Amino acid sequence: MPSPGRPIGGGLDGPLRDLPQQQVAPAEPALERRRGRRRPPPSHPQNRVAPAQPALEQAAGHHAVRFGASLSLHPPAEQWALVRRIEELGFESIWTGDHVSFYLPLYESLTLLASYASITTRLRLGTAVYLLALRQPAIVAKITSTLDALSTGRLIFGVGVGGENPKEFEASGVPHRERGARVDEGIEVVRTLWRDTAATFKGRFTSFEGVSIDPKPAQPGGPPIWV
Repeated sequence: MPSPGRPIGGGLDGPLRDLPQQQVAPAEPALERRRGRRRPPPSHPQNRVAPAQPALEQAAGHHAVRFGASLSLHPPAEQWALVRRIEELGFESIWTGDHVSFYLPLYESLTLLASYASITTRLRLGTAVYLLALRQPAIVAKITSTLDALSTGRLIFGVGVGGENPKEFEASGVPHRERGARVDEGIEVVRTLWRDTAATFKGRFTSFEGVSIDPKPAQPGGPPIWV
């Protein structure tokens, strides 16, 4: 971890200095397309590494590294103290895991990010990852639009299919096998409601006509969605 007196994004010594600018792909879904292979799910709260931002970017002629952190398993007062300190140290983002039911205590992700927004001014706020299939997407559009507006455009909406805990799908009234299709459609619903006034949508799980969600997100067209 960098020392408090040294800002993030200064010149780097050694071989990293000569690396070309590069992009790191967003985290893969928990279940790969190829049958029989599993990766650790991005929604797992013990995964302390944030979803990939561009790893290296040009800043004042030097390479700069962006750092994110996840603290969602800490007690609330401890989290808030750490979040303030992380912003002071120059971290770029803070991330939360997401589950309705899990084997460890886990706060609801968007509510937790709202608490972070109230004590920070610069940190980007991200979900890693939000289980959209478990929620009604119009409600999600409203909550995320509000959070982005209140945080002055700092939300990054990381979304995944989940699936490692079928019981939370059962409790939410969502067939486990439908989670991929629900996420695909849910993303389109959320984007439509973020963007359009008098929005109309017709899908397999959600249909509506002439619906507006206001206020709109602070970021034009809505927060970035990372899948």
